[in-house]
Amino acid sequence: HLGVRYRHTDNDLFFVPEKSFSNKYDLGYDETQLVSVLADMRLKLRNSLTADLGFVYNDCKPVAEAYAWYRPVVEGRLKLTYDVNEKLDLNATFLSQGGRYAKVWDKGPVKLNDVFDLGLGADYHVNDQLAVFARLDNLLNQKYQLYYDYPVTGIEFFAGMKMSF
Repeated sequence: HLGVRYRHTDNDLFFVPEKSFSNKYDLGYDETQLVSVLADMRLKLRNSLTADLGFVYNDCKPVAEAYAWYRPVVEGRLKLTYDVNEKLDLNATFLSQGGRYAKVWDKGPVKLNDVFDLGLGADYHVNDQLAVFARLDNLLNQKYQLYYDYPVTGIEFFAGMKMSF
């Protein structure tokens, strides 16, 4: 799948720091034009091994602001899924984002470090409607910042269930 998307927004929402507090954010609005180039591909490598690849290039141009704050210019994803049997799937996911900027009042625009996130997971399908899952994220233990001065936690563990209706 290849695609190009265009969007014009009159009041696009951005997170901007509040001037009076160093660690408090406010909502800012700006008119934006966004052009995105997208590519997605699914490859069946073997009977039980599948690779999903995704790439997005975003060209977001705000009218008043210098950057589209906190929005990535490039995003990439690779997910490998191995079907152990009819009930159990194992997966590994690598995510990347780059070209993000933060607005900081006393420093001006600050380029945030690129995001590299590796995760492992498992899904156990109880039946057609119910699956339980477990996932470990940020196995590289990076302290990247989704928002300026707010690093993500280290390795994260998630568990839960998925229901289909």
